[in-house]
Parts: sequence; C-alpha cells; structure tokens
Amino acid sequence: MLDALRSSCCCCVSGRKKIKPLSDEYEYHFDDDDVTQLSGDFFYAPLLGAADESSGKTPERAGSSVSIQHHASMDKEQVQCVKIERVLVRDGYSREQITDPLMIRRHLRGCKGDVDKAVETLKKTLEWRKENNIDIYSQIFTSNTSESEEIRSIIRFENCTGKTYVRGYDMVGRATVWFFPAKENSPNNGTQNLMHLLYNLERAVACTRRRTLGTDDKINFVIVFDGYSASNAPTMTVTRETLSAIQNHYPERLHRAYLVNAPTMFNVLWNLAKPFIDSLTRTKISFVSGKNVIKKLSEQYDVRFLEKSVGGEDAREFDSNQYLAAPFYTAFDEMGRVDG
Repeated sequence: MLDALRSSCCCCVSGRKKIKPLSDEYEYHFDDDDVTQLSGDFFYAPLLGAADESSGKTPERAGSSVSIQHHASMDKEQVQCVKIERVLVRDGYSREQITDPLMIRRHLRGCKGDVDKAVETLKKTLEWRKENNIDIYSQIFTSNTSESEEIRSIIRFENCTGKTYVRGYDMVGRATVWFFPAKENSPNNGTQNLMHLLYNLERAVACTRRRTLGTDDKINFVIVFDGYSASNAPTMTVTRETLSAIQNHYPERLHRAYLVNAPTMFNVLWNLAKPFIDSLTRTKISFVSGKNVIKKLSEQYDVRFLEKSVGGEDAREFDSNQYLAAPFYTAFDEMGRVDG
C-alpha cells in the first residue's frame, strides 16, 4: 500500500482507456420525459436531495434500489447524477465502490456541472481509493492484518504530537479537523504525512455522517499557527501532493477553513500554494488573528466546545492514545460520551 500511495499521491491515474462521452450513449434534453426515459433501478434514486437543506429529509440507506419513476420531481442535477452512475456501472465499477450517496453529486459540483469530466474524476477517485485501500483506515485499529499493523505504526507516530486530529463540530454538526503545524514531526516525509491526513479526513467524514444522520457531507479545518517556524514547514512537494489529494479526491467536502494567527512568513508558502487551490475553495478560507479569531469562529461554533488555543472554553488536553483507541466515527471531545 505504501508503494501505491507514493506513486499515486499526485492523484493521477495513468493508462486508463479514453472515457466514452455521455453524449455517445445518452440523448436526454432534461424535458418532462426524463423520468420515464431513466426508469429502472439505481443507487442514487432513494437519496436524491438527501443533503439539501430545503428537503429536511434523512437519506435512506446507501445501496438501496428504487425506480426513478418514484421521483418525478427530479431536477437537472439529479438526472445527471443518475446518468453518471449508469456510466460507472456500465464501465465495470460496482455500486459498493461509491463511498456514500452524495459522492457522485460532490464530483459533479466540483466539475461545475460537466458530466463527462465528473465521470472522469470519479473513475480516478474510485481507482485511487481501491489502489490505496482507503477504506482500511476506518478499521486499522480493529483489524489484525499485516497491512493494518504497518499503517497503525505510522499513524501512531504521526499522531503522537497532536499535530492533526478531529475535534468538535460546528452548529450544524460538521466535524472539524484541527491542524497545529508547529507540532510537525515529519516535515519531509510526504507519504507518512499524507497517510495521517487521510486517516483524519476519513474520520472527520465519518463523524459528520453520524452527527448529521447523513444529511450533511462537509467538514471544517482549523489551522492554528501558534509557535510555527520555518523548521516546521513542509516541502513544496509535500504541500502540492497534499493539496492534490484533497482537491482531486475529496471535492466539495470543505465547508470552511480557518487559518489562525498565520505568521508573515506563511504568506510566502500561501502564495506558492495558491495557484494549486481551486478558486471556489479559496473563498472558503479565512485568515483570522488576535481577537478576531474567537469572534469569527463563534459564528459557526459554540465557544464552550472550542479549544483554549483559539479562545474557546474547552481546556481538555489532547491525548493521542485515547483518540486512536476510540470509535472511528467519534471526535476527540466525544471520548467517553459516544458508545463504541
């Protein structure tokens, strides 16, 4: 797995056959007959609008099959999602590879509604997840395989300083990944850093899914730069690989990112990294410092559950052993409050 991650952390799947444009197989024009033209069983149907705030509905279990004729109110995006899934199944991808009901929609939106491009990015992500066995992250501390043990030792080392972990939720229930760059313990090891990041991203996603009952699929980042110096800075290669993994394989996952007390020297790294960050993603990033930190965060969070490091009231110190031993779908501040 380590070799696969090293070769694919730039998130490019090479050697794939050219993707057949949807227009070669579908001739839908999104008129009133779309529902009957797409009748049949498919994964996406029972979950249409699952995370739309206006629907107020809890999504049904992933993998259910239902006729699209039962969803006469489908909009253009929903029809596009069904078409994308049909192409994936046609090309040999199983419904079990789709991580959650809204994965297709996230890629479609990340591709600005371009269906053919969404199919391409989804295929790359499904291949990337399979080649790197991403699903194993949720089981590495409960599985006894040799591969799990190898990853466990890496995650334990990377996590021991508390540089990255999941803690707390915003007022909607979106989990938050906290980053403390000053606690970096392997700035030049891109593979191990990426594996640790993926563990925490997958855990945050699982936490959001549980907390919101599947009605939301986004997460937040809080990056606290207190004590940060040049010695903590990752290489440009590590930075680029990290951004590539997040943008290419976790599109539309980010709700907000807060960069807290970023030093002047960070502006150099930011200016270098900015060209690799999608323009929409950049609008979700806020630089905050001083008294504005708690003021800004309190717009999204209950201050009682924010860390002391940002002016919150939660003084509990991070404990890596407790965090890694807890159920995968729980955040650190929930230790002992959520059953395994």
